[in-house]
Amino acid sequence: MKIIRNLNDVATKHRCALTIGNFDGVHRGHQAMLDQLSRAASERALPSCVLTFDPHPKVYFANLLGRPDLAPEQITSLDEKLSQLAGCGIDQVAVLTFDANVAAIAPHDFITRMIVEGLGTDYLLIGDDFRFGHQRQGNFALLEDAAREHDFELEKMCSYLWRGIRVSSTEVRKALTNGDLMYAAGLLGRRFSAPAVHLPC
Repeated sequence: MKIIRNLNDVATKHRCALTIGNFDGVHRGHQAMLDQLSRAASERALPSCVLTFDPHPKVYFANLLGRPDLAPEQITSLDEKLSQLAGCGIDQVAVLTFDANVAAIAPHDFITRMIVEGLGTDYLLIGDDFRFGHQRQGNFALLEDAAREHDFELEKMCSYLWRGIRVSSTEVRKALTNGDLMYAAGLLGRRFSAPAVHLPC
């Protein structure tokens, strides 16, 4: 799996089928989305691509406020997340450093700079709760307009239910906080493994 850390290194002639998100935990809902993305990519003879963020935007904003206690506990480290994404058959992952510049990007600019020019997207799959851009102002309606303007396909995936429960990273965190490792494993589709902590030498 190819890791992209600078979108300036991507030639737009290399088109892709893209999805965007934090993918913390790479749980059953993520896995279903990644499977749909891979199938769409295969049908269109495109590489599958995930655009994700490091750190998690909520971690960035919590640190900005001087309140790291407000940041959600991460289910997976970046390395583990990349490993899980590779295991799902994803061809390439773009890791976007979430900083002040990214936080300030207007939704229209995010579409142009990241989705269209940055990754050369031909097909975009998003979740039904996806928001993007400054203050999360971007939504599906804005993407629909952009898809027509920039000529890319757009699909929305509904929430994934497991045993009647909406699977989400938040739900996984709740299970882990409550010490319910079996429930967490059910949501994840695998046993939970705590993120490795790298201590200074």
